[in-house]
Amino acid sequence: MSRVSSVFAVVALLGCAPTSGTEAGGPGRALARSAERLPTITVTLTADRTVATPGEIVEFTATATNRGTARVQIGVQCGPSMDVAIAPPAGEERSALAYQLGANGAFTCPLLPEHFVEPGQTQTLRISWVVTATRGIYTAVAGLRRGDGLGNLSTPVQLVVR
Repeated sequence: MSRVSSVFAVVALLGCAPTSGTEAGGPGRALARSAERLPTITVTLTADRTVATPGEIVEFTATATNRGTARVQIGVQCGPSMDVAIAPPAGEERSALAYQLGANGAFTCPLLPEHFVEPGQTQTLRISWVVTATRGIYTAVAGLRRGDGLGNLSTPVQLVVR
């Protein structure tokens, strides 16, 4: 069974910033990579298309699967448990959550069921991203939002913007 979380209207003006961790930056800054790895968790990423034009919406789906025998906390308390880092053709990658929420967005900070994965179960997060004006090949990677950045990175997904 899969638990689906959507970030389409999760914005609150209280709480934690929409970055991938305390060392990660907001829009325009590179995302940190977490030194912490959860050995039983596998993260995958898909996109609803591989070619897009500026202004279109691409929906990314990040999935965390627990291959272990114990319940695991996969994300930090504030905001979604996962994020997608998007790297444009030239420039630093940015958080898809930060793209979506903008510079003034923030999350509330309860620890929710979406922050945990039971043995043999998955958590899924869908993030909508409005394609920017820069044309070229973008690379996206999903990961768990940890205190020091994205962890348990997925295999990268490429998106051509024409």
